[in-house]
Amino acid sequence: MADMRSKNGESLRWEVERISSEIAIKVVQRLNTSSILYLRIIEFISKDKYNLYIEKLIKKDIYRIIQLLCIVEWNIRKEEKSITHIILCPKYELFEELKAVWPNEKVYIEYYNQFFKRDNLIFILKLIIKNMVDFFERIFFSYLVTVPSKLPMLAVHYAEGINVERRSDLCWYQGSKIDPKFVLIYFDLIKQSLSPVSNDVLRQIENIGMQWVCLDKRALMNWSACIWKPNLNKQSFQGHILLKYPMQMLNRLSTERWLFKTSKNLLKKIEYWVAFYKDFNIKVHYDISEIEDPAQSIALESVGGIFIGRQRSEHFWHVTSDLGNHHRHVYFAWNNRQPWYLKLDRSRIDYIIISGFPSDSVFSKNKGETFLLRNSLFERGVSFVIALYDNAYNNDIHFSERMMTEFYREFLKWVIEEKEVGIIIKPKKPRHFKRLIEVKQILAQAMETGRCLVLAESLGRLASDAAHPADIAVGIGISSAVIEAVIAGCKGIHYDVSGLQSHTFYKWGYKKVIFDDIDKMMVSLKRYKENPNNEPELGDWSLHLDELDPFRDGRGGERIGTYIHWLLEVFNKGGSRDEAIQYANKLYSEQWGGDKIISMTE
Repeated sequence: MADMRSKNGESLRWEVERISSEIAIKVVQRLNTSSILYLRIIEFISKDKYNLYIEKLIKKDIYRIIQLLCIVEWNIRKEEKSITHIILCPKYELFEELKAVWPNEKVYIEYYNQFFKRDNLIFILKLIIKNMVDFFERIFFSYLVTVPSKLPMLAVHYAEGINVERRSDLCWYQGSKIDPKFVLIYFDLIKQSLSPVSNDVLRQIENIGMQWVCLDKRALMNWSACIWKPNLNKQSFQGHILLKYPMQMLNRLSTERWLFKTSKNLLKKIEYWVAFYKDFNIKVHYDISEIEDPAQSIALESVGGIFIGRQRSEHFWHVTSDLGNHHRHVYFAWNNRQPWYLKLDRSRIDYIIISGFPSDSVFSKNKGETFLLRNSLFERGVSFVIALYDNAYNNDIHFSERMMTEFYREFLKWVIEEKEVGIIIKPKKPRHFKRLIEVKQILAQAMETGRCLVLAESLGRLASDAAHPADIAVGIGISSAVIEAVIAGCKGIHYDVSGLQSHTFYKWGYKKVIFDDIDKMMVSLKRYKENPNNEPELGDWSLHLDELDPFRDGRGGERIGTYIHWLLEVFNKGGSRDEAIQYANKLYSEQWGGDKIISMTE
C-alpha cells in the first residue's frame, strides 16, 4: 500500500486516514440524534469526550473496509475501466450506519453472514485467559492495602523508563523542586520495552525517594510484589447508567447493541481509575502514552484532578489520523505548530503549554561520549559524517520494506565507495532493522570498512546521540529524529518517501530540508560533501528553528516539572483543579510569555 498514491500524489495511507475519520465523525453525528442510549450516557459524562471515544472506536472498526475502498478506487484510476465494484465484508453491528454514509456511489458495499468469526473466537479466548489470570492472582498473589496519602500525589505512568540520559518518564524531575515522596510511579503492560521491569529499576525509584505500585503482575520481574486491584461496587456508576436501559432496544437494533457494549467498557474503565485515584489521593496524573479512551481524564475530573500529557514526537499527519488519542487537561508541546495539528485531530485538550523539547538538558551531557564515535571515524579517514534514521514499516502504512531497503542501500553503497564518508545509524526499532534481509549483506560490507556504526542499545536512546558527531542528519519520512537532531544543533534532512506535499515544510524547505526523490537528495548531499558552498541551504533550519523549539536552552524538562510543582502547590493548600491550572498558567506566562499558554476551549 505504501507504493500506491492518491490523486494528489501523496501516500494512499493518508487518504485512508482522512476518509475513515470523516465517516466515523458522520456516524457519531447520526447517533447524536437517533440513539436513546447515547442521549442517556451524555447525561452523566462529557459529550465531547464521549463523542471522541466513539469516533475512535468506529474508525478502528471500519478502517480495513475503507482501506479496501481506497485500493479499489486506486485500481479504477489506474485501469480506467467502467465496471461495477463490490466490497464484501462480514456482517457486523455497525454495518447499516456505515452504509448510510458510504462515500462512493460507484463502489458498493455488501455484507455476508460469517458462520465462523475468527476475531470473535480470539476475543473469547482472551477473555477466558484474562478471567483465569485474575482468578489465580486472587488466590496466589498478595494485594496492596492502601492508606490514602493526606497530601496530594502525582501519579506517573512508567512507559519509557526512568533513566534521564535517555527517553524518560522523569525528564521533568530535575530542577522541578517536587518532593519525591509525593511521586507515585505505576507499572502496567503499556510501555516501550516488551520485557518486564527489573528489580534494579524498582530499587532506583526507591533510592530517589519515590513510591511505586504495580497494576499488572506481568509488568514486573518480581512476582512476589504486591499488586493493586480496585474494590468496585457491582451496582455502581455503570450499573446506574446502563442497567435501567430498556433491554428490548438492544434486541431490536444492532447499533444500540454495539453502543451498549462499548459504553459499558468505557464506564468500567472510568470506575477503575476513580478507585485508583481515590486510593492514592492522586491529584495530578502524568502520562505520555497515547490512549484510545477518555476514562482517565473523566475519572480525574470526578475526583478534582488534572490529567497531563506531553508531545513525544513530531505531529505531521495532516488529517485526523490520531483521532481520539489526546484526552488531556494540560498538554506540553515542543512548539506552537502543535495546537494546529491537535485541533485537526479533534483532541480534547484544555490547555497547551509550549515548553520546548523535554529532554534537551541531556544534549550537553551525552555530547562528549558520542564525540568518541566521531573520533573513531576520523581515525579511519572519514571527513563527512551522516546520522541516519529509519522508521517503522509494513505493508499497510506509508513506509514499506522496499522503501526502507532502498533508503539504507543508497547510503551504505556511498560508504563503501567513498573513504571520506561515514554513517552512524540509529534504528527506530532494532527488531525492524534486523528484519531487512536485503540490507544484511551490504550492511556487513559497510561495517567491515569501520566507517559504518550502529548505535548500541538504540531502543530508548535519544536520536541526538547519533547527531552530535554528525555533519548532517537524514531521516525517512517527516522524521521526529531529524527534528530532535536539528534542535540539538545539527543540520537535518527529511526524505519524505510518502510524498506528503501538503506539509508546511514543503512551503519553504523543498529540496533544502525535505525531499521526495531519493536520487535528487543524494545528488545534493554529495555536492554538499564536496563543498558546502555548493548547497548552502541544504539541511539549514536557521531561519525556522522557532518552529521546532522556541527555547533551545536545555530547560524543556525543567519547565514541565516546575509547572507540575505549581499545580501541586495549590492542591496542597486545598485549592481546586481550576484554581491550580489558573495559578500555574499565570506563573508560567509571567516567566516564559503569555504566548506560551494556548487555550484550546476558546
